[in-house]
Amino acid sequence: MEPLDGLEFTRIVRNQPDSPNPFVPIIMLTSQGAFDRVQEARDNGVTEFLVKPLTAQALYTRIANVIQKPRQFVRAPEYFGPDRRCTIKGFFAVRSGALRQRMMRTRLADGAYSPA
Repeated sequence: MEPLDGLEFTRIVRNQPDSPNPFVPIIMLTSQGAFDRVQEARDNGVTEFLVKPLTAQALYTRIANVIQKPRQFVRAPEYFGPDRRCTIKGFFAVRSGALRQRMMRTRLADGAYSPA
């Protein structure tokens, strides 16, 4: 059996009937920070996403967030995983277009994505 990549692993954990805990937080660490990869990770149920190189502080922050601020899970026909709706006060999700592309390219120093 070939090793799994992070997205395959996430799909198995979230969707297999025999998964011991489909609600477990999954923090993806990757060198692939392209918009499409971030979106694919989100759509597969990744809880947090960090792009390498990253700092110990960034990883600590993500771990603390999943413990201290757990997100509700959503089950829909095409998705099961943490609620993806934006919870930033005064911020409205943009589904497509140049603004969304710019937002996804705006990375914080710790490897997180932030609205521009």
